[in-house]
Amino acid sequence: MEIDDYEGCFGVCTPVEYVSNDLNNNDTEPVTKYLKCKNDLHYDPALQCLMNFDLTGEPIACRDLTHLENCEKFTCPEYYVKCPGSFCLHMRYICDGIGHCPHREDELDCESTNCTNHYRCRGGQPCVPFTYLCDGVRQCPMGDDELHCDVTCPTGCSCTTLAFVCDSEKEELHLNNITSAARSISMKTNMKNLTNHFPLSFPLLTTLVLHSCSLQVLRFQGQSIFKNTSALRHLDISSNHIQSLPDDIFTDITDLRTLILSNNPLASISGSVFSGLVALKTLHISHSNIRDLNIESNVFSELSSLEFLDLSANIISRLPNDKFSKLITLQTLILSNNPLLSIDVQAFSRLYSLSSLQLSHINSERILSGVFSGLQSLTILNLSSSGIRNLGQRCFHDLTNLETLDIQNNHFEVQEFMFDGLDNLQYLYADTYKMCCIKPKSVLDENCFAPADLISSCSNLIGSDFLRVCLWVIGLLALVGNIFVIIYRFVIDKGDLKKSQSIFVINLSISDLIMGIYMILIGSVDTYYSGNYVVHDSNWRQGTLCVTAGCLSVISSEMSTFAILMITIDRFIVIVFPLSLRKITWRTAALLCMMFWTVSVVLAIVPHTLFPSYFKGDSTLGRESASPSHSQADMFQGTSTLSQSSSDLTVCCFY
Repeated sequence: MEIDDYEGCFGVCTPVEYVSNDLNNNDTEPVTKYLKCKNDLHYDPALQCLMNFDLTGEPIACRDLTHLENCEKFTCPEYYVKCPGSFCLHMRYICDGIGHCPHREDELDCESTNCTNHYRCRGGQPCVPFTYLCDGVRQCPMGDDELHCDVTCPTGCSCTTLAFVCDSEKEELHLNNITSAARSISMKTNMKNLTNHFPLSFPLLTTLVLHSCSLQVLRFQGQSIFKNTSALRHLDISSNHIQSLPDDIFTDITDLRTLILSNNPLASISGSVFSGLVALKTLHISHSNIRDLNIESNVFSELSSLEFLDLSANIISRLPNDKFSKLITLQTLILSNNPLLSIDVQAFSRLYSLSSLQLSHINSERILSGVFSGLQSLTILNLSSSGIRNLGQRCFHDLTNLETLDIQNNHFEVQEFMFDGLDNLQYLYADTYKMCCIKPKSVLDENCFAPADLISSCSNLIGSDFLRVCLWVIGLLALVGNIFVIIYRFVIDKGDLKKSQSIFVINLSISDLIMGIYMILIGSVDTYYSGNYVVHDSNWRQGTLCVTAGCLSVISSEMSTFAILMITIDRFIVIVFPLSLRKITWRTAALLCMMFWTVSVVLAIVPHTLFPSYFKGDSTLGRESASPSHSQADMFQGTSTLSQSSSDLTVCCFY
């Protein structure tokens, strides 16, 4: 087909027979797959929001750039990067000397641009995908992407032009079998015998991955194995058996941008091992058995460009002062899964650029006040599952730009001003609704993630108005009604006091009277703390009055159950065996009641003695203790109607 048979041929040629003025015309169904430029030409929707150029330098899609409009929320595909708030630009045009993004963001900070998984052209710019190497099209300014293209792919490797991926357990697969013109090598093979692989000679190599290669040492014949790989930008030697890093091991690869050392038994790191890596931006040293950062006093001192540091899952027990003070460009620090028993106040000093700090699962009981001071750029802080019991006064006061805070699965109590200073917080993750009660105003209710409480609210011990009314009504009725029954039995009907039925009824009235006292007590506390309950929650739950109220509730519930049981048995004997001489006498009834009162008191008091922290809401004994449906009422469930209806109220003390 001739070029004249195409409509709008400027990198993407649309056949004329597919173009129609009526996009809804069923006779030209293929046209419905195309979008229209402002100049009435058509383009493939797959090219929308993607800036790329053809061999003539013309935009691929619309010459008038219509396809680059309304792209603010568009997600870039592989090989493209996002111009802030706009379209996606192909990586090969990053740092090419021409500003393509609306505000020339693609030409900023070109000296430190990281070409991970891409080839960096000579001169440091731009970045080209490995699939574009040796494709017959010159992408790099100096044309080095089209050099040394006549190569053979070794057996056991898969090759994409000058990128080699070799995965074989056979020792016949050697690094030296790969051409010295390679730009990327990813190898997984047995390298215990270094003679078969080294010395290396890859002057153009930018990416080297030696993952799970059984490497034990990084020297060969007295020299670093990376000596002749000076163009390296990305180095991954994770999951090997490397136990030490010699001081000068990385001195020949000073342009390195990414270094991955994870999953190696690195018991220690020499203080100057990273000397000279001034361009390093990403460093992973997780799962490496590092025990102490204090002994390597200046281990990070020369990493002046570092932006990402992962030290997770090591055995670091202490963070001394100023350990990271030289990392002024650091943006992400991961220290999760370390037994950090001690974090000094100045441990994070001078981390002015830090935006994300991960401290989950660190088993640190105490966070000192001021430990986060100076972290004005921090937006994400994760302290989840760290066993924290003591949070310093106004610990977060200086984190004025923090947006996400995760404090789940810890043991510290709610403090009225604990979130002071978090004026820009957007998301809060916590264990209890009480944290959401004192959250900053900037956090919307739907963005505070914590278990809801079934009984209490932020302002009241009894959160429901209906439940509060029922509490007072039932409590007053129980109090007045049972006082009347007791007076009636002792004054008006005192002639029946020597009957077993009367003994049981009197004891039932006394037990239900106690429940009435308990309910009025809870109602009074609710009134006393009304409007600001959450601040006093801990003091109330751990106070003597709460424990006493709980004991009264359990005693009442259990004794009511026993009394109803005995009344049932007594009435059964009287009705079924009316002429029997074997009936419950008033003396027997009195003895039984004394025994049941003793058992009820024991059931109420002994658990408080053996498990005091459970009844005072200590979450270390289980998350259920923080729930309104659990507590002492769950352990000793009464079966009578009144005690069952009031047992849920017992939880006001024990959750």
